[in-house]
Amino acid sequence: VPPGYERCAVCGELAPSARMLMHAAFCERNNAKCKVCSEVVLRRDIESGAHNHCDQCQAVVPQADIDAGVHWHCPECKELVPRSDRAKHHDLRHSSVTCDDCGQSIPADVLSTHVEFE
Repeated sequence: VPPGYERCAVCGELAPSARMLMHAAFCERNNAKCKVCSEVVLRRDIESGAHNHCDQCQAVVPQADIDAGVHWHCPECKELVPRSDRAKHHDLRHSSVTCDDCGQSIPADVLSTHVEFE
């Protein structure tokens, strides 16, 4: 730390020693360290759910997006799937089809590969 400066205990930034008391008071009132990622974020973002972590992938996602189903993980495979692709994802990844050539029941997402090597 350079002479005449101090490191803020809240945000870790350097501030002139003469202004540290004001900086620290402002910082303490407006910022907080996220308990999940240790990033310093606005306190209001944590309180409002704007800075929120997904339980499954730890990505920073607004709670409103999780509640609305915008950020959604497939319950079967845990893959993050866009809302518009959920039906397609389920049909391809979690359903079986019968191969016309051999009669085997195989996962839909590998049918084209199965047919090539059959």
